[in-house]
Amino acid sequence: MRDFIAHGEVVPMRAARAVAALGRTALKPLLHALCTSADTRIQRWSLEALGLIGGEPALAAIRKATRDPAMSVRLHAIEALRHMNDRAGARELVRLLAYESGGIRGRAALALGELGNARCVPALVRALKDDKWYVRQQAAAALGQLRAKSARAALTRALNDPRKAVQKAAAEALASIGNKARPSR
Repeated sequence: MRDFIAHGEVVPMRAARAVAALGRTALKPLLHALCTSADTRIQRWSLEALGLIGGEPALAAIRKATRDPAMSVRLHAIEALRHMNDRAGARELVRLLAYESGGIRGRAALALGELGNARCVPALVRALKDDKWYVRQQAAAALGQLRAKSARAALTRALNDPRKAVQKAAAEALASIGNKARPSR
């Protein structure tokens, strides 16, 4: 796992992907590194590899990492859930839309959009009412990625959001599903 500590982020990313290519045989050392290392870089790249490998032991460790005190570890846990690209990962991302940190909620919204899972639309529509403008913006962007026609009414309401960034994201989302709309002035 010391190979994960390298210059910049490119080398660790490649190392994480190489370890993930080993498949389930890499689970035990990755889980050990994640649980025992105090180095957040090792934790982050272990999460990256676990997300690529997938499976229940990986999901359990990733869930636990979403509650880590280090924000960078929590954000990498979200990325790992996105890499898993399965229902269990999507359910965990939906759960994170209610997390105490707006940054985590926003990143979870974006990850849900990237997953392309239409079952997440109701949770993203609820996120359009979040108290943090950037979460609302990212939820609107995610709904646009999903081309969620069922979110048309909520996105239309978001055109009147007090924040221009949310209005713009809502207009772009509506355009992606075939509605031409403009943010309010």
